[in-house]
Amino acid sequence: MTITQGEAFAVEEILPMISIMIGIVGVFPFAGTGFLESKDQLWIIRSAPKGASRFMRARLATGFLMAVPLSGAPTIAMTIMFGLQPLVAAQIFISAYIVVCGAVMVAMGATAQNPNYEDTKSAAHQTVLMTSMMLTQFTLIGPLFLDIFLSIGLNVNFFAVIESVLHVDGFWFTIVIMGPCALLLVGLTMMTLGIRSLGKVEV
Repeated sequence: MTITQGEAFAVEEILPMISIMIGIVGVFPFAGTGFLESKDQLWIIRSAPKGASRFMRARLATGFLMAVPLSGAPTIAMTIMFGLQPLVAAQIFISAYIVVCGAVMVAMGATAQNPNYEDTKSAAHQTVLMTSMMLTQFTLIGPLFLDIFLSIGLNVNFFAVIESVLHVDGFWFTIVIMGPCALLLVGLTMMTLGIRSLGKVEV
């Protein structure tokens, strides 16, 4: 099956939901699980020179590797279902990979600030999971709310401004570029806060 003009429009319309779903997929494997096994491990990390930073970088490298199949699977599924062209599929994969990497950083940063030591039934785990999911979702759809606020408050068409300046589709740019990049910035902030929290020596 190949995409007609109407089908292509439908694919663009569901991109926000797809981005959010992919982001949630990136959160679940890393929010509160597979991070710290015990307080003894935390003590070892804190006692080593730059232990928190090195530990987080190692975890992050693992997460980025796992992001490849997590972002590749939905891309392959969409390519088969909608008969996407290779260039479009590549764009979706890159966007999905960035979203998953951002979600991984958010989840790891939140977990580092509130470790639950593999206790998935604890309040800490639920807090980390909900915080990671909410941050990921609202960051991805934030640029869409920006368009709504500008349209209502200032009567400015945000998508039209993007199209006139960058000569690309405004909606596509917002979903595929702005949302994932914003998530990367939020993820980087969460990772920085997580490293500081993880390396803080308790007196």
